[in-house]
Amino acid sequence: MFKIKAYFQLVDLEERIKCFKNKNREKLFVDIDDAENMMKIINTTDSRGRSKFNFDYVLVRFLIKYNRRDIVNFYSPGDDTDLWYQYLCLIEDFFKHNHAESSYGLEYYDMGIENLDDDQLHFYIKLEHEYDNEISAILPKKDFLQELIKALKYFLRKMEEYGVFERQIQLGKMNLTDQTDLYNRIEQCEMYTEKL
Repeated sequence: MFKIKAYFQLVDLEERIKCFKNKNREKLFVDIDDAENMMKIINTTDSRGRSKFNFDYVLVRFLIKYNRRDIVNFYSPGDDTDLWYQYLCLIEDFFKHNHAESSYGLEYYDMGIENLDDDQLHFYIKLEHEYDNEISAILPKKDFLQELIKALKYFLRKMEEYGVFERQIQLGKMNLTDQTDLYNRIEQCEMYTEKL
């Protein structure tokens, strides 16, 4: 039913410009399961041999499909450096308040989840301070939340597998407690979804 997949935006500026000129946004992103290209992004260096990769600045996109229908795709608004974290906070707020809204991406968008009934929720993305939704979908509550949480957990595991967290720890931008805290927060969300 659901397919939620994470992608990293290419770091190389020349390749990004080529993708924009050709109006081919799909080529602008790399699937996080594409180990070869992910390692190219992570190991990109400047002319002095210093790493250009910084987890705090790499743009991430999550594609969301439901019953083969695109909810969020490559042409939807919103890429961000911590989009995965924004989704996590949105889910946590939803469990606390039965609705949630937070910033989405770098382009002045908000995303939200509203509880409709015991089985459904409304997921939307809109420009800040606007009433019309750019993206709007009525989705099965439990399935959507479970799949989104599963995608976030998978994203973190892939970042760990690629050595991203280790690199962040070396740069002093993260510590082992932060990593453990993220997994604990995701597990907490998993426990909440089981009660739905």
